[in-house]
Amino acid sequence: GRSAEIVKWIDVYKNDLKVYSDADVVKTGDPDQIIAWLQNHTELRNPDYDYMFFCTTEGTSYRDTGLVGGKGALTERDYHKAMINDKKDIFVGNMVLSKTSGKYVLPIARSARDRNGRVCGYFVGMLGLDAIKAEIGNFAIGKDGYFFLADRSETIIAHRINEMVLQKLDVYPEIKQILATNETKTALQIDATDCFAYVQKIPELDFVTGYIVSEEQMREAVEHSERVIIISGIVIGLVLLIAFIIIIGKIIGRLNAVNKLILELSTGSADLTKRLSVNHNDEIGALVTSVNKFLEKFHSIMITVKGSEQNLTGAGET
Repeated sequence: GRSAEIVKWIDVYKNDLKVYSDADVVKTGDPDQIIAWLQNHTELRNPDYDYMFFCTTEGTSYRDTGLVGGKGALTERDYHKAMINDKKDIFVGNMVLSKTSGKYVLPIARSARDRNGRVCGYFVGMLGLDAIKAEIGNFAIGKDGYFFLADRSETIIAHRINEMVLQKLDVYPEIKQILATNETKTALQIDATDCFAYVQKIPELDFVTGYIVSEEQMREAVEHSERVIIISGIVIGLVLLIAFIIIIGKIIGRLNAVNKLILELSTGSADLTKRLSVNHNDEIGALVTSVNKFLEKFHSIMITVKGSEQNLTGAGET
């Protein structure tokens, strides 16, 4: 899930560069016009970028601030090879040390194509490490769990511990083992603390992300889950018990009403006009319906018998 968030976050910067690559001046394919336009539109630069530049196919960079790099100085950069040699449209490079600013930055490049689709150079936004660290720093696991991010050269570019930034993943042999075996989890020790690391590659970027969490915190989480489950089980059990008692009470009450009526009938002086109300379409409701039908039939029979008795008495008197 966090890997997907990182991809979406980087996509924002990729799309941000469309402001440059889709400009009308780019369709001319004239580097001089493109450079002049870039330097006249510094307000378009995202503040998260340390700087923005246009690079020609020969590998010379021209910043929007007017600074010009060495001729062909970028030909060995991974993003230059990706954009010019491999003809990629978008590319996120490995972290690099800027020769001019002296800061480490993450290059995000987007090709510049003329109206015929020919590559005439590319735009690069150098994303500062502060923006990356702030984004990854928002990812947390409990109290002490934290995320890290490494580029495709396996250089750590974001980590909770500042000293770990710019280090190779070799400092975590266990994590290297995960990447080599395509596993997911491994146990390791950091500063004499037992930890677990969960790591995976981000295919869209070919970067590596993961998080590290102490064994103690995982144990606390498990114990907390156990407590929640036990308490929830007790509460649910009590609710079910109360509901069961209420339902059984209602059932017994309805059966008692039927029993009371039948007992009244057994006295020989019962009111045969009484009927029980049927409020539920269930087995007890069916029983009540049957008793009501029986009473109705029995009442009809008794009326007939009484009428016959009166007739017989009259006949006897006659």
